[in-house]
Amino acid sequence: MKTAYFDCFSGISGDMILGAMVDAGLAVDVLQDALNQLKLPGLVLKAYRVRRCGLSATKVDVIVPRELRPFTSFAAIERCIKTSRLPKEIQSRSVEIFSMLAKAEAEVHGGRLGQVHLHEVGAIDTLADVVGAVVGCSFLKVDRVVASPIHVGTGEVKTDAGVFPIPAPATAVLLKGIPLYATGVVGELTTPTGAAIITSLAESFLPLPLMKVEKIGSGAGRMERTTPNLLRLFIGAESDSDETDEIIQVETNIDDMNPQVYEHLFEALFSAGAVDVFLTPVIMKRGRPAILLTVLTTSAFLDGVTRLLFRETTTLGARIQKVARRKLVREVKKRKTSHGPLFVKTAFQNGEPLRSRPEFRDVRKLSKKRGVPLITLLDEMDGIVGAEVIDGE
Repeated sequence: MKTAYFDCFSGISGDMILGAMVDAGLAVDVLQDALNQLKLPGLVLKAYRVRRCGLSATKVDVIVPRELRPFTSFAAIERCIKTSRLPKEIQSRSVEIFSMLAKAEAEVHGGRLGQVHLHEVGAIDTLADVVGAVVGCSFLKVDRVVASPIHVGTGEVKTDAGVFPIPAPATAVLLKGIPLYATGVVGELTTPTGAAIITSLAESFLPLPLMKVEKIGSGAGRMERTTPNLLRLFIGAESDSDETDEIIQVETNIDDMNPQVYEHLFEALFSAGAVDVFLTPVIMKRGRPAILLTVLTTSAFLDGVTRLLFRETTTLGARIQKVARRKLVREVKKRKTSHGPLFVKTAFQNGEPLRSRPEFRDVRKLSKKRGVPLITLLDEMDGIVGAEVIDGE
């Protein structure tokens, strides 16, 4: 699996993303050709070497002729992208990123998506950054994008709409649910464009995963700062035998709650974003029997899960810790069986299927629908791994 890891130790912006990709092997001509498909005459990319705190990196500038006016609405940008000659998948992902930007602006300024003014994010160079980032992932043949927690910076930023605290309001909205931090470095390290691109492309935000690094690219930001104003991009192969990520474990001891509540609590926790929930009988101080309630979730849903625990149980507190997790690569596909279609989960190790199991809920539904004993269906599913995959699933 080819993975791109963005190390956002000094934030992230559109030009930093393009610079890191070019530094990692993306040809400027490829980017320029993609931008030419947007039919914006005179739009030119310029890539050159710079130094930031003594470190060498690639800086990419978008040169916009004066006659090209900024876009003022999401609809205008969407029309420009969808009437271009770019491949459909590039169009779709680019529009998705701009939709995120427009929705963030709408939330910040209290308007509807179709009425919001895009301010700086409607600039032509923002369009080039977004489309270029999507094209770059495709050209570099990246299967998975991962990023570090996001450094946002401190202080204030001056925009067309006024002076705002950092992170800027739209940036803060885009980074909801994403781990971010500030260390006292003054300045806007993460821009709305950078936030929208990385939250759209990256599937998780965690420390550098176990991978064999093949290429490293450094993309420079515009300003020189007290620390290297760079975005690092690591491209390499992750082990196919397992995946590594972080999960949040929330635990609490309960000794004074009606056990009938747990069924309702399980449903509510899963709806709130829990990955797993389980109960363990324990003995507390003074020999009191109790239940250890453990909830596994992600950082994006932690606040909702803890609020629900305090509202729906008798607990007065919870222990929260990050837990490293390794798991086999899995895929779920719908397969044909003699009794009807079923979703089947297959685990892989080193790229080879290790074992397959049908989703139990599907087997149970099929049992009721066909009038076949559940235990009989489960026995028949032993050979499901070779079943034909249904087209489009």
